[in-house]
This record gives sequence, C-alpha cells and structure tokens, in this order.
Amino acid sequence: MGRSTTGDLACNDDVVALIADFIDRLEAGPVMLRGHSYGAYLARGVAAQRPDTVRALALLCPVAERAQNVPDHQVVFQDADAHYELEPGQRQGFEEYFVVRTPATARRYRSHIVPGSRLVDAPGLGRIFAGWMVDVGPGTFPAQTLIAAGRRDSVVGYTDALDLPERYPHATLAVADGGGHALMHERPDLRAALLRDWLDRA
Repeated sequence: MGRSTTGDLACNDDVVALIADFIDRLEAGPVMLRGHSYGAYLARGVAAQRPDTVRALALLCPVAERAQNVPDHQVVFQDADAHYELEPGQRQGFEEYFVVRTPATARRYRSHIVPGSRLVDAPGLGRIFAGWMVDVGPGTFPAQTLIAAGRRDSVVGYTDALDLPERYPHATLAVADGGGHALMHERPDLRAALLRDWLDRA
C-alpha cells in the first residue's frame, strides 16, 4: 500500500515475512507493534515469527482468519453538517466506513484514510489476499497486548476479538460501544487511554 510495490508477494505470509525482515534490518532492538484491521492480522503473524523481537502488541479492530457475526452498518451519531468539509466524491466512502459522523470524524477521514485509499494496488492486494491465512502459530504470545474492538464494527464485527485473549494471556480486551471499524477516529479519547495503559504495561 502507499507508494510501495507488491512485487512478487503472493500471500499474506509473504507480507508478514517482509515486515519481519524489515524489523530485523532496523537492528533497533525489541519493537512494539500496533496494527489496525488487516494490519492487526499481519502484526499477529510477525509476533508469532519473532516473539523475542516483539515486545508488545496492540490490535485495533483486528481482522481474523474469517469474520463472523458481523453486524449491519448502523449509524451511531450523525451531525447535520458532518459532510461540510468533504468533497462530493468522498462522501460515500465516509458513510460506508464511519458510524460516528461529525465534522471531526470527516476531517480524520479526509486526512488519514482518503490519501492511502487512493494509492491502493488493488490487483496486487487481490493476489495477496488469495493466500489469506496468516501463520499465527499454535501457542500463546507472552508479552503485553491490547485488543480493542468497536461494538458497531460492520466490517469485521467484534465477537472474533473476544476469542483472542486465550492466545494472548497478558491482554487487555476492550469492546467499545459508540464506535465501529474506524474506532480510533470515532473514539480518540478512549483509544488514547487504552494505548497509554498499554505503553505503561509494556
């Protein structure tokens, strides 16, 4: 994604290996990984491959092997002027992604989501996603972990996140009402508090 190329990456495990190799090349000692959605799934794979390198793990609205019990898209809050700062072509994407629609969330969508979405290599991702399953290992991850999900997440749901603490015995699990798949943008104060706690624990 971004300006990177997918090259000869053929599956998600290839992406995990690429990220793990990049961390190795940094030679920066233990790292703390934070991933959102698909990024959280990849982060789990990196932690499984490099448990001595990953000091802590934060999984926000994590995608799992398969999404189950995904709720319908339901707006939690709608400001009348939520779309004021968006270009007409951005409104549909904003409405499909956000369940909290305010001028503030619209600005976050415009600033943080739209730029990346314009650069997505759709054919490359299609090829990679055909090999979807990530090797997250058979055991547990012993380091400090944060798992946060949005109760109104209509992309991946939240029920799969409830099973993850079994694999992450030092995990804090939060399921937040009033937020969806864009939880980090819709509930920024809660996100900040959870991440501060995670950093302190790690």
